Amino acid sequence: MFFNEQLTVEKVVLANSKINNPPHSENKMVFRIELNEKMREELFEKKSISFRLRCEKDEYFYTIQEEYLELIDHQKVDNMDLLNILSPRVELLNHENSGDKKDAIVNNSQIKYLLNQSKAENKKFLNYISNKHPELYLKYTFSPTDSKLNSFLLILNKFNDKDLPETLNGDYKSSGESKVYTFNKNKFFEIVSENEVVIKKESQDKKIAFIVHGLASQIGGKYIDLARFLSSKGYKVYGFDYHTVNQGISDNGYLLAKEIKKIKKFHPKSEVLIVAHSMGGLVSRSAKIEYFAEVDKIIMAGTPNGGSKILHKSHRFKSIRNKIFVAVNFVDFLSIKRDDLYGLMYDKDPKGIKDLANKSSFISDLNKKDTQHFSQKYFSLVGRFMNMSNDIIVSNDNMTSINGINMSFATLKSSHFSYFTGKEWSSILNKALIYLK
Repeated sequence: MFFNEQLTVEKVVLANSKINNPPHSENKMVFRIELNEKMREELFEKKSISFRLRCEKDEYFYTIQEEYLELIDHQKVDNMDLLNILSPRVELLNHENSGDKKDAIVNNSQIKYLLNQSKAENKKFLNYISNKHPELYLKYTFSPTDSKLNSFLLILNKFNDKDLPETLNGDYKSSGESKVYTFNKNKFFEIVSENEVVIKKESQDKKIAFIVHGLASQIGGKYIDLARFLSSKGYKVYGFDYHTVNQGISDNGYLLAKEIKKIKKFHPKSEVLIVAHSMGGLVSRSAKIEYFAEVDKIIMAGTPNGGSKILHKSHRFKSIRNKIFVAVNFVDFLSIKRDDLYGLMYDKDPKGIKDLANKSSFISDLNKKDTQHFSQKYFSLVGRFMNMSNDIIVSNDNMTSINGINMSFATLKSSHFSYFTGKEWSSILNKALIYLK
C-alpha cells in the first residue's frame, strides 16, 4: 500500500493470458497497480504520480489497461475489430541505461491514458459489442470514469537471448545487415549464400520476383502463399529481409538495390518484379528511384506512398508504436524479428519508423525524385477493411497517389495485415500482373 493506502501494488498471476507468451521473450512478473476512487479523482484533477522502475539490461517493462487485456484475451472478441475500434491501451516505456541495469518511468500522462476511455471510443465500442456480442454488453458497459478503470497492469519481460545487440546511450543501433532468401522447389524459403555458382545454374531467361516485407515483419511463413503464386507464374522467387525499426528506409533501399544488382549480373535479360507490403513498397521505390535498381514492375500492398499520416504528428508516434506492439505481441498479425523488437522496446527515436512519417525528409526527397512513376509500372493493392476508406493503418488515397498523380490500383476487402491471406488476393494479383505486361 502506498500514498496513505490510496494505491495498491500487487503481484498477480494471469493464467491463459496472451501476456504469458511474448515474442523472443519470457514473462517474468505481472503487477496490478490499483488506485482507489479518491486518488483517481485527484490524478485527473491535480495530483501527479509516477513510478521509477529498474530491471536487468536484458529485460523490459510495459503497461496495459486491465480491461483492454481482458478484451484481447476474450475468445469471442475479434482482435482485428478491436484494433480498429479502440486505440491500443498499452504503453511502451522508455528505457535508459543505469550502470549495469535499465531504468524506466511510468509517468502521469501514461497513467491517465491507461485509466481513461474517451466518450467517442466508448460509444463506438459499445455499438460494436451490442451488434456483435450482445451477451457481453453489460459486462463491458462502463463510462470514462467508471471504477472498473481504476487499475492497470505492469508487465516485466526478459529477452530469451543472452547476447543483446550493442547499444549507444541506451539506444539499439541496427547492424545494417540484410538477408536474401530463395523460395525453393520444396516450397519454403531458405537463405541464399554468397555462392554465385548457385545463381549461375538458374535459367538465364527466368523472370525474377522479389518479395519485400513491411514494418515489424520478416520473410517467412506469412509469405509462403504469395511465393507459391509467383512461382506458379514462372518467376524465380526471392525474399528480401531487412531491419525495419531502427534502419533508415533509404539505407534498406540501397541494400535491396545491391541484391538486385547481384542477381541481374547473371540474369541480365530477366524481368524483375517486386511485390511489397507496406514499408516494403517505400524500400522498393527507394531502390529503383534513389539507387537505380533495374526493377521493371512494383506491386505495392498497403504502402503509404505519401508517408504515414498517423505518424505526422509527434504525439501520434507513441500510438503507432503501441499499435505495432499489440499487433506483434497479442494478435499475431506481424512476425517481428528479434532485433526489430529490441529497437521497438529500447529506442526512443527509431529511424525506420520516423522515415515512414508523412512529410519526413525521406518521404519528401523520394517523392521529389519519383516524378515519372505513372510510366514506371507501379500498381497498388488497396485494402478497404469493413468497407472503410482505409485498411486500419493506411488511407486508400495515400496508397494510390504520388505527388498528386494516381497510379493503377485494385481494392480488396482486406486489413493492413491480411493482404495475402484468404481467397480474394490471388485473382486480383493475377489481374495486376496481366495489366503490367
